[in-house]
Amino acid sequence: MFALGVLMAIQASSTGFICGSEDLFYEDPREAHEASEMARHYDRFTPQWTPDGEYIALSPSAIIRSDGSGEWMRHTDTVGGAPDISPDGSRIVYNAPSEDEPAYDIVTSALDGSDKRMLTDYSRAVGVSPVWSPDGAHIAFGIALGRSVIYTMNSDGSELREVTGEIPPGSSLRADPVWSPDGENLAFFAVEDVPASEEGVRPSTRAVLYSVRADGTVPRRVFVGETNSSTSTVSWRTSGPAWSPDGKTLAFSYYVRDRAEPKLISSSLYTIRDDGSDLSEIAQHHYRIGPLEWSPDGTRILFSIPGTGGTVHVVNSDGSDLREIGIGGYASWSPDGSRIASRITYGIDGSRDIVLYTMAPDGTDIRVLAILGEDNRLQAVNFLHLPVPTAVIQ
Repeated sequence: MFALGVLMAIQASSTGFICGSEDLFYEDPREAHEASEMARHYDRFTPQWTPDGEYIALSPSAIIRSDGSGEWMRHTDTVGGAPDISPDGSRIVYNAPSEDEPAYDIVTSALDGSDKRMLTDYSRAVGVSPVWSPDGAHIAFGIALGRSVIYTMNSDGSELREVTGEIPPGSSLRADPVWSPDGENLAFFAVEDVPASEEGVRPSTRAVLYSVRADGTVPRRVFVGETNSSTSTVSWRTSGPAWSPDGKTLAFSYYVRDRAEPKLISSSLYTIRDDGSDLSEIAQHHYRIGPLEWSPDGTRILFSIPGTGGTVHVVNSDGSDLREIGIGGYASWSPDGSRIASRITYGIDGSRDIVLYTMAPDGTDIRVLAILGEDNRLQAVNFLHLPVPTAVIQ
């Protein structure tokens, strides 16, 4: 039913790169090249809504009205990580190559790319995953260079502060922090070395979910995963975390795979109280559970299964009523919880083409907003001949 709905919606939309247009061709070669670059680069980003729900961003330079009207707001920056929109909806933060590549700096701009401000100036480091604090006064981000670290700074780039200094030496951080709703804490995963006295085998590691005060003090282990010995072919991975809207619970995924096969052994979605109590497995899947997000009212969790045949799922926060509602490996809630935005990446004759659409939380009422294509003769009919969702690729 969903596949049929997507096909019907795509057929009805008949939109090209410039939304609202009936023209499915790029007469200007430069427009075709821009479309190609957008489709190639932005297919890994999760759609993000502005706080008022008026726009959806695939990247700092691919922002469109949530009803599909108008043209994309674009500028020329190349970005290396997902963007984050400020709480007031006026600015966007992202990372972009510095003049001394391969370094990446943290940058903010207005949504249309104007008023660009470089907040960092690195010659070797790579700044990644910048996120605004809930009040918009601060930005947290990671540095990926050797031992990853997490920093906060004022939204103008002043008062840079490392917040992971109290994490045990030798830990490797996942440099993608998330703010608690009250802005007082940051959560992130770290990979810790396990002392020989604990396990008797070295080297060994384990995943630890940390919560730390925004000033870097009082680090707490919220979740401690299984030990992974270097002599074993079995390894674990994590995705998330994500705070519940009330700030009392964290959701994350934890999956185990066998590198020798290779095959996935298990993949689960968990919730846990922010004090480390009440760990609950609320969903399982036979593929890796990827990006996840709480509904605005805190009653449901949206998660995606990236990869070939990517799918979108919703489950109640207590683990009940698990549903597969759509296709596409990345999805997000609208601010009022009434819509979900998702994107599908197709491969057609070696090209990569993106369909951005929204749907109701139960997977109905599908509205295709735009098609971003590499082919300057992209036609909506191309999608009608694909077996959906088995032809969906990530």
